[in-house]
Amino acid sequence: ALVTGVQTCALPICFPVTILHLENNFILAGHHETPSELFCEGDVSILTSISEGFPYTVIESMSCGVPVVATDVGGVGEALDDSCGYLCKPKDFEALGNRVIELLQNEELRKNMGENARRKVIQNFTITKFINAYEKIYDSLMQSPVDKTISWGANNAKNALSVGEVERLLAYMRGEL
Repeated sequence: ALVTGVQTCALPICFPVTILHLENNFILAGHHETPSELFCEGDVSILTSISEGFPYTVIESMSCGVPVVATDVGGVGEALDDSCGYLCKPKDFEALGNRVIELLQNEELRKNMGENARRKVIQNFTITKFINAYEKIYDSLMQSPVDKTISWGANNAKNALSVGEVERLLAYMRGEL
């Protein structure tokens, strides 16, 4: 198993590996500048977070056609469904382990989920989709007759965009600037 993001032998990982004499089965690879190169090498991607924002690791694995077993935290459920992987309750290590074993033992299921994962990313999570979604939001804000600035945060005066600034932002996102 290749474990990334772990710089040194972290006790929660190394202790069970050592006790079970699995040192030859694990590589603690640490930080990797181009994780997409690693995702394509795996049979299953596993995310065991107890807290997560937008799950880029899940999306990157899925884009490589790798099924994912992950905890249902943060935005993971928005990316992952049962056609391309499994969601488990946070800290339910038995469910996580059982799902990983299921995928490792069933090549056809793993292949189908991987294909579905890649398809889902292409249909929903491309840069073009994100830009189009932002454009729709900005366009709707610019059509608003109430206020010609967009403000956010505790001190709105320091965090405001004019319609012209939003238009320049849209032009930049379209590659026109």
